[in-house]
Amino acid sequence: YLNRMVSSKPKVTMLEETKARILKYQVIDAQIFDHFNASFEQHIDRIGREKVASQVKEFQELRETFENKCFNKNNIIKGPYNSISWEITDYGKNKNVACTFLQTRDVTLTKVITKLQLSQDYTVPIKDLMGLS
Repeated sequence: YLNRMVSSKPKVTMLEETKARILKYQVIDAQIFDHFNASFEQHIDRIGREKVASQVKEFQELRETFENKCFNKNNIIKGPYNSISWEITDYGKNKNVACTFLQTRDVTLTKVITKLQLSQDYTVPIKDLMGLS
């Protein structure tokens, strides 16, 4: 995600005092995160960290190959909210709707997926669900 839509603003490191204040008021969220993070780590240990790392590397290579078909990475486009993205290729525009999803912001993508799940009509063009028609 960060490779395709990154903020042009520099990253700011959060002060420990700020982290402590957030944790004080978000204690339930922190406990839920800690619980599921521990469960995730146990699951990774059962599978084997080397195997998972190998599968992640394979997935990243497949994604990179697909991205290279979908986007012209030499042409960067500024988007909303200080984001940047790449110019979509003719293949991405005409041949593969998944290319559009790679460039969709998470909030919009969640909205589209929810509409698809509720309607259960998977034949509707994606642009209609995104309000682009």
